[in-house]
Amino acid sequence: MKKTLYRTHLASLAIAAGLTAASSAALIHHWTFEGSTADSGSGNNPLVLQTNAALSNVCSPVGNGSLLLDAATAPTPDGGATSTNTLIWGTPTFASGDTRTVAFWMKATPGQETNATMFGAGTNNTGTRFDIKVAGNLFRVEIQGAGQTTTSRVDSDRWHHVAVVAPTAATTMATLQFYIDGTAVTNASVAATAVNTATAPIHIGDSVNTGLDRDFNGYLDDIRIYDTALTPTEIQNLFNAGRLARCFASDKNEIPNGNSANLRWEGSHVRSETATGTADNFALGSNKIGASTFNFALLTGGPTYYLRPNDGTFIGKLFKVIAFDGTAKSFTIENGDALAADGTAFNW
Repeated sequence: MKKTLYRTHLASLAIAAGLTAASSAALIHHWTFEGSTADSGSGNNPLVLQTNAALSNVCSPVGNGSLLLDAATAPTPDGGATSTNTLIWGTPTFASGDTRTVAFWMKATPGQETNATMFGAGTNNTGTRFDIKVAGNLFRVEIQGAGQTTTSRVDSDRWHHVAVVAPTAATTMATLQFYIDGTAVTNASVAATAVNTATAPIHIGDSVNTGLDRDFNGYLDDIRIYDTALTPTEIQNLFNAGRLARCFASDKNEIPNGNSANLRWEGSHVRSETATGTADNFALGSNKIGASTFNFALLTGGPTYYLRPNDGTFIGKLFKVIAFDGTAKSFTIENGDALAADGTAFNW
């Protein structure tokens, strides 16, 4: 089965310029989940994982690590991950009071809890709580006393980049700015409730509101908090820098030799591309065909695995598998952006 993969290559110079511009704002907190919960921002506020949270090597757009959250096993009252120290949202930590940008990558499993919270801050009083969540299956931002659910569905089991901007120190619920995958999303709220987030630890994958049904199920990555309002161009460049073309997932636990399975490729702008794959397209070692069955559950960290396209510019080339997750049936390939940039048809 042949699918056309459209050209999505972005000039590396343009991406680098965009990241430089974003970095001109102070990056107060930055959790990358690259093998640890350390904070590489100026705030130096590491996270503590609760029992339902774990570091994962499932394919993610930035780096090779992410945070896995399991809502079903979340402890009460706090699940997910919490910051070691409290965060003061106003001055002197933030240059302009409550002005901020919170941005991250998220991959939500369908069937979320009613108030599944990805990012929570503050305390549970009017205006002092600040949550970014999935309401059923839609993107929602909520402060205590007000909130807005968008029309954007984000529980598609795909990676999405989300950002929320408080543009001024006098931001209200109605003036918050929302972005999904680098594009502005309408905030239809008319609520004048002021954003006045209280000093408290950060909650990742849960809310400071201890009510039921607030645990997030899925993956989060590259969580950033800036002390200023990033511009639309800077947010677009954060999205563009994500390398989704490295990410593949299978709809089957194993691919018997001579049979096919759907391999979902998460390209930079082509979100749902599907191609048919067979065991013959996977290699083991330098250039040897793998065993008669490619079984995700049996993959180990010892051998080196490769993906081999049959068609297009890269016919015969081996793309090294640099990470895999047998449970999620997903894997990450090295230099995957070359596939997205090729723009030709592939027969997997």
